[in-house]
Amino acid sequence: MSLLDQFESARVQNSLPPSMNIPLRVTGYQLSNTGDRNQDRVMGYRLDTKEYVEALVYQNANQANQPQIRDVQSRVAIGGTVLLSNCYVDQKAQRIDSNAAYTLSTRWPSTMIPDASKGSTWVGCARVNPPFIHDDGKMSLSVDLIRGSSPVSSLDEFNEKFFAGLSPAAASKGGSPLAGVRIIEFDDNGEPSKSILETFAPQWRQDTYGPASIEETKALYATPGTGRHEMLSRIAGVVGKAVQSEKYQVEIVNLIRFSAGPKTKQDTANKMQKGQSGNLLPMEPCYLSSIDPETGVIGKSNKTGFTTFVVALRKTGDNGLFVTRATPLIPSNPILISGIETQQDRDLNGGVMSQPSPAPAPAPAESSQAQQPQQPQQPQQPQQPQSVAGQAVASRDQRRAMARATGHQAPHTPANQQPVQSHAQPTERVAPVIAPPPAKQQFSLEPGNVGQVILVPPRMSDEMANYFASNLSQVATLNQLPDGTWSFPAEQYDAVQEVLSNTLHVVANNYPEYDTQVNTTAMEAFAKEPVHGQVPQQQNNSSGLDLELLGSEVDSMFAESTSGISR
Repeated sequence: MSLLDQFESARVQNSLPPSMNIPLRVTGYQLSNTGDRNQDRVMGYRLDTKEYVEALVYQNANQANQPQIRDVQSRVAIGGTVLLSNCYVDQKAQRIDSNAAYTLSTRWPSTMIPDASKGSTWVGCARVNPPFIHDDGKMSLSVDLIRGSSPVSSLDEFNEKFFAGLSPAAASKGGSPLAGVRIIEFDDNGEPSKSILETFAPQWRQDTYGPASIEETKALYATPGTGRHEMLSRIAGVVGKAVQSEKYQVEIVNLIRFSAGPKTKQDTANKMQKGQSGNLLPMEPCYLSSIDPETGVIGKSNKTGFTTFVVALRKTGDNGLFVTRATPLIPSNPILISGIETQQDRDLNGGVMSQPSPAPAPAPAESSQAQQPQQPQQPQQPQQPQSVAGQAVASRDQRRAMARATGHQAPHTPANQQPVQSHAQPTERVAPVIAPPPAKQQFSLEPGNVGQVILVPPRMSDEMANYFASNLSQVATLNQLPDGTWSFPAEQYDAVQEVLSNTLHVVANNYPEYDTQVNTTAMEAFAKEPVHGQVPQQQNNSSGLDLELLGSEVDSMFAESTSGISR
């Protein structure tokens, strides 16, 4: 290694990790009796890593109207979510709560969700669509959340998964389902070189908000002469060639679009008219870079891209949801064209790669007001957040192997995360992207005696077992066996599997150690030799709609009505 290489390496190793915008689920406050702001704390769980931490406000004399912990307490109740903007791990601050993994310092805390009944906070791969002010002064502003993706290997599979992503079953409260078509091109080494994502919307109902029936949507795309028919036909032609080539991979991406709330739109419009942009906006559009084909100069395009966002979803008066805040988790991460990182993205970002699992930056040198730690127990190193967007995509073979092993579910952080216990201990750092996921507690369905199916639960508390039994008893005749398993008639298999899956998605939001996928390996073998002709049917998850993400969690919070929500 040359001296210049050594110099560059030393500079990179000594550079600070990026600051972050961390969403914190509040579990308590501790205020100083003497009024010392440096001793005030808010405690809670990071929604990106699930770690129990405490946070203080870094005092900046030059920052007017800086919110303090006491201000946060008056606005955010226990169970609500606060956003810790420009946040870092403060190594100099004294840890007040010995159970906290470490102390965070933020320059600007703000409200995401005032209390758990008002809405939910979502952390995942998303993009804020470019805001547009109409002639009448009204604004169009929305955010697209990626729920998951699924590879396709034929035109028939493409057609099936495409329309499954546009069906009413893919909708969520106040959200519009979108079907994305993503094509990834690989280089000679099997690494992703570029990708593109096109999104499609369903036919809309005329009587109320929401997608029309899948038959109406199919009819819309099958009508010659319409823009959607022409565009889908052209893309289907490209897909037909891509699925036959080892150089490309085609995926159906399931997205859901939420509109901004009226106040958020107005606030954004006012600030845009004043020339404000970036993190000064409540919903921050992250614009893609573009390269001038003649000069090769990198500039700013008029299109926005994907990165890991923190999104506040608030409940409306008619039980729908709208967005009040959307900000990047890691502001310095590059913006991606299609939600996965390729060489094209790195070129557009000047060679900068995404930070897949960064820790918040250490305390800056000028943080002289923070006190030295006095507790004998040293704080744990911060767990790195799960990678959602911005991570380097695995090679073609690795990616396809991962798709087979995981169902191609997009990594994410579930919304509305509640603490499992009063205090949580931090876990180890997240494994690399190609490593297998950690084992989770999983339910199993197995064949029992003639005409019976056995449900084998993982280890759980009596309270949790009663919760599952209560839900399942609504659709099945459960009989608890001495070994702790449950049996039920085989003809109730479909209903049990559906309720069990829905219940697991709800539980996993609060208890992420539970696997939302039910182990049905034994039942699949059993289905090959049916008993008395009664073969339990598997639920079809090939469409990617039954993902452990926003839809199930949000849908479980609110009633069915979504009428009156503005598109």
